[in-house]
Amino acid sequence: MSDVPSASGSASGSGSLPDREHIAQRTASRLVTKGAHCVVLVGSVARGAIHEGSDIDLIAIGAGPELVLEAVDDVLVSVSWTTTSGVRDAFDDPETAGAAVCAWRGARLLADPNGIGASLQHHAHGWSWDGIHIQAERAVANELTLLAEDVNRIVGLRLAGRLRAAAPIRWALIWPLVRSMAIHHRLFYESENDLWDLVASVMGPDWERDFDIAVGVERGAADLGALSMYRQAVARGDRVLSSPQRAVVAAALRMIDRAISWKIL
Repeated sequence: MSDVPSASGSASGSGSLPDREHIAQRTASRLVTKGAHCVVLVGSVARGAIHEGSDIDLIAIGAGPELVLEAVDDVLVSVSWTTTSGVRDAFDDPETAGAAVCAWRGARLLADPNGIGASLQHHAHGWSWDGIHIQAERAVANELTLLAEDVNRIVGLRLAGRLRAAAPIRWALIWPLVRSMAIHHRLFYESENDLWDLVASVMGPDWERDFDIAVGVERGAADLGALSMYRQAVARGDRVLSSPQRAVVAAALRMIDRAISWKIL
């Protein structure tokens, strides 16, 4: 059994967890004195899924620095300052909607004297992917097209024997692929930590296997795993590509086939 303390107690020799909810409320009160019109708690603490490594994620509505990180009683507190329009824009951006809408649906209002937070939360509960369907389709198409360049870079670097240089490009390919498939399948997720498994569950065992290979979860041809993930993403998102985009993507797929025939993967 794990020795990581839970929210309700402590493991042997670990001591009790700091009271993160109390820290969040204290921080919210301080943010109000600094001009925040609304402060909400999101993330694992808002969900009650607290563990030893849990930080405190707060969103402050008002004029302030975009992101502030601080430690309070040895707990990391993240304060994201934004505006009402900034929150609504995040809801309507395909790249941020899945996380932003989910966060506001589960947010806890710590300070909301003017009802701003309640209004945004109500909007989140009524929000639907249908409202940005065209933007989501376009975002997936554009991402798959742009990633064709990374396919060529990985193959070219491996041909040149520059394996170390190819490795970070593989990572640059994987994250946008996961994000684009999250958009394609209209996923909501409470944390990016959950995104990898959520996308794997909707993409299926082939994607799951190739992701594990690509990021080194399992041993194997990491670049081949990443490139195979690109092929699968294209197969899912092909219908949203325009003719010029499809041509770019098709060229990238041919590059993968050539790389396999050259036995460099």
